[in-house]
Amino acid sequence: VTEIVSYIEKNQPSKIGKVINSVIELLASQDVEYRGIYTELFFHKRIPPPAKIVINKYSNSHQACLIPHQHFMAMIFKMTAALTDYKRAVTKK
Repeated sequence: VTEIVSYIEKNQPSKIGKVINSVIELLASQDVEYRGIYTELFFHKRIPPPAKIVINKYSNSHQACLIPHQHFMAMIFKMTAALTDYKRAVTKK
């Protein structure tokens, strides 16, 4: 996920798809403890505040989700969109 943040910061959106595919493969092949991942992402220093808002929202609603890996992927897509919009707004002149 920090790779996605890095690619958005470097304006390299074409590389994000590869990272997302890797995350999907990882989630499909392993049993994941999502609560720990949400917590680690939220407190990670490289994750900007707009992404932390999305992480918090999905962390709070994770318990009620039907399919955890789809819920987590929705968080990644929403976080990517939020960071892209934020970067666009901040760099607009």
